[in-house]
This record gives sequence, structure tokens and C-alpha cells, in this order.
Amino acid sequence: MAYSRNRTLTSPTFSDYPFTLGVASGEAVHDGSSARLALWTRLRPDPLNGGGMPPRDLAVRWEMAEDENFSNVVQSGTEIATADNAHSVHVDLRGLEPARYYWYRLKAGDEISRVGRTKTAPEARAPLSSLKLAFASCSDYQEGYFPAYLAIAEDEDLDFVFHLGNYICEYDPDPESTRVAKTDAPTDFESYRNTHAEYKLDPALQDAHGMHPWEVIPDDHEVYNNYEGDPEQSDVVSAALLAYWEHMLLRPSASPHFAGRKTCCTSTAPSTTGTSLFLPHWTPASPGASPPRPSPEAKRISTPRWC
Repeated sequence: MAYSRNRTLTSPTFSDYPFTLGVASGEAVHDGSSARLALWTRLRPDPLNGGGMPPRDLAVRWEMAEDENFSNVVQSGTEIATADNAHSVHVDLRGLEPARYYWYRLKAGDEISRVGRTKTAPEARAPLSSLKLAFASCSDYQEGYFPAYLAIAEDEDLDFVFHLGNYICEYDPDPESTRVAKTDAPTDFESYRNTHAEYKLDPALQDAHGMHPWEVIPDDHEVYNNYEGDPEQSDVVSAALLAYWEHMLLRPSASPHFAGRKTCCTSTAPSTTGTSLFLPHWTPASPGASPPRPSPEAKRISTPRWC
């Protein structure tokens, strides 16, 4: 749980609906005694202009239930959305049953989030009759509408979704693109936060996050093109790493601020237990490489910029 360093607002009011960026779950793992999950949201009534939040910490309540009507709530609690972390919420849930569906929601003041659905990981070495995955990567907001996100959201039988990196691309608005970005190329904390918020406003992406647990793995464009890690992080890198954690379905312990951590994001995914995922040795695309072409049947999609 995040702790407040100033007076916490327990009954806040907002200028507009605060859950504009949706909800998400992820980092599903079984720790040997029970299933664990992380829940995420970020309060942002004015998504593309700094957030529209007061410089105060806020109490956010959450519930986890065995049914979508919340007639059987199995866990509930309060998390502090701190101003220092852009009022992002990261809930580390333990004690859940393995390989089963749960529904969750969050509440700040009188405002309630959409209901999210998630699924816990099976026990380690438990026999599985099937395992169904989806993955996505290299999502340049300006170069397409990505109906694949909608397809992921509509597939109710997926067990996990993996995002393999380049969740954002750090480009300036391109007036000739499919949909022109409203945020400038990020260079500091606030502009990286605005860029992440613009991506999160995509309705299909929100639906995909709200339907399945995700595992996220960063790549170079989370910072800038061909970034491979710096021995001494610049202010831009520090801003990018913090904004990534603030907007991803990651546990509190993955924060760059957690217990003096200087890098970001330790995953507890079954395949990478205890492994620091940020910052891998990235390999740039081969010179002259071409992006895959969309199928003739695809609608509302254009050839993505090659990340």
C-alpha cells in the first residue's frame, strides 16, 4: 500500500469523471500458497492537460468479487493515490484462488470505475488442459486504430495478454498520420504522463485491459528510439521510467521509488520470477526493415510505423 506524506482526502470531489484511463489487472502469479494479482488505475479528470487533480493524496477504495454483480466480495481495501505518483493506484492482491475469474472495481469519493474482469494464475506445475494467450507490441498511436485490441477484448477465453514493448512511441504530432496526436513528444515527467494518458484513452485498449490480466515488458520507445540504458540516468530517462510504472499494471514494488530502487520494473511473471525487466539489451530493427502489411480485409487500420 502507498503511504501518504500529507493530509489524505478521503472524500474527494472532482471537476469531471476521474477514471478516464480505465482499469487494468496483471502480474498474475502463484506464490506457492495463493494466487496474486496487481490492480491498476490512475485518477485523471483532465487526461491530456496535467490530469486536473489537486496536489493532495487521495484515498481510493477497491473491491474484488467472485461475480460481476459483486454479490460475493472476497476482498476489499483502500489504497492511497499519491500526488507524487500522479495519483496512480497499484494494488498488490494476495490470497486469491488459482485459475479462476474475478471481477473488480474502484471508488474515489462518489465516483466508481468501470468493472474489470481478471483471471488468476494456476498453481505452479498444475496440469493444464489448455492455455490461450494474446500478445501485442509496437503501438504507434498515430499510425492506426488497432482493432486487434478490440479483438482481444472480445475474446472471453484468453488466459493472459502480453504486451512485448513499445506501448507508446515518443513522436511529435504528425499532421499526415491516421490520427494526429494531441500531445507533444515527451521530454519530462508531465509530457510523458500526457503521452501515456493519450494512449490509455483508446476505448479498444481500455476494453482489452478491462477484460484480461496483462503482462507488460518495456522496450526502447518507452524512453526514446533505440534507447539501450544509460549508466547514469538523465532526467528524461528518469521521467520516462517513472511515467511507465505509473501507467502500467505493475505492483508497488516495481516503482523506481520503492525502497531506494534506481531502476524500474521487476516482474513476478511465472517465466521471469525475480528478473529485472527494465532495462533489457534492446536490438534495433535491421536497417531497411519493412513493417508487416495488414490484410486486405482489415478495416480502420493502416501500416504501423516500424518501431
